[in-house]
Amino acid sequence: MKSKIIIGLFFVLLFNACVSPRPAMKEFTLDTNISVTPNAVSSCLEKNIQLSKPYSDESLLRLDMRYREGQFQEFSYAQSQWAKSPINIIYENELGVVRDLKIFKNVQIAKSKTRNDLVLEANVEDFMQYFTENDTNSFARVSITFTLIEASSHRVLASKNIKVKVNAVTLNAQGGVVSLNAALSEVLSQMAVWLQGTCK
Repeated sequence: MKSKIIIGLFFVLLFNACVSPRPAMKEFTLDTNISVTPNAVSSCLEKNIQLSKPYSDESLLRLDMRYREGQFQEFSYAQSQWAKSPINIIYENELGVVRDLKIFKNVQIAKSKTRNDLVLEANVEDFMQYFTENDTNSFARVSITFTLIEASSHRVLASKNIKVKVNAVTLNAQGGVVSLNAALSEVLSQMAVWLQGTCK
């Protein structure tokens, strides 16, 4: 009799496990919404520029949201993910800023087959939320190196690494997204100033 009860309970628990709804996966994106001042005086006004897809390690090509705890441990949030891969999100925001500057004749996407005078490359060295080992503090760090290249000769005209750290207000995925958004916004704002200076 006991064995029948145990077997019955097993199937009840198994059935409940199968029909229990999983918590909804939260999806996040970034919107830097940077206000830039177009510069009508620019030596690049007659030049076409192409923005290459940013280079990064493989983790930024996936949707899972990763964070680092202490010096060595890296994890993924179980119920949160990016709506698009971080690289695509970074690229879309970078493209929007460069277009808003209006210092180039045309701004072309990476897949464009048109002839371009310049190429802007971006290498994403860091794009991560960090926690201290005791989980009492969290911050986001974004580090991107931008390189402006002459398309015909492949000569490097200018290069700049921009690194920004922003403390997280809340110690969760939401706090990480907000601080990453602020850090990326600052990186792209500095990139805009650098590009304007390069095209004087």
